[in-house]
Amino acid sequence: MSSEHDVATLVQGLYQELGNWQAFRQRLDPHVTVWESDAEQLLNGTAQVEELRGRRRAALTAADVPLSVKPENVIIDAWTDGAVARYILRAVYPSAEPDRCYRVTDVLRCGNAGWHIVHHHSEALSPRDRAAVTTPTSG
Repeated sequence: MSSEHDVATLVQGLYQELGNWQAFRQRLDPHVTVWESDAEQLLNGTAQVEELRGRRRAALTAADVPLSVKPENVIIDAWTDGAVARYILRAVYPSAEPDRCYRVTDVLRCGNAGWHIVHHHSEALSPRDRAAVTTPTSG
């Protein structure tokens, strides 16, 4: 298997495990840094990421729980022990509300325990930008 394939598998699995914090966390380096649109500052480490996730969960209503969250248009470059993944993350909701889309970049490092995300940057797209993002026909 190629490094690109391994990283793609990690990224896909990350969002399949979105509701399972322990499985999600296993894909993150313990010292991960994270930029999120709804975070006031750079998050440092999985404890701060978990705190943000807790605040998000506390504010959820049934209409806020997505039916699916999937990466689309994934582009990966990998080297011996490093990789960068870029993609659109699409969240689909049960209401008539438009999908929410995010522009994401993940920086990964491969060590003895395999690939882990060392930096994650996610930016919410505006409604205008979301309209320009098309759903791929295969993927």
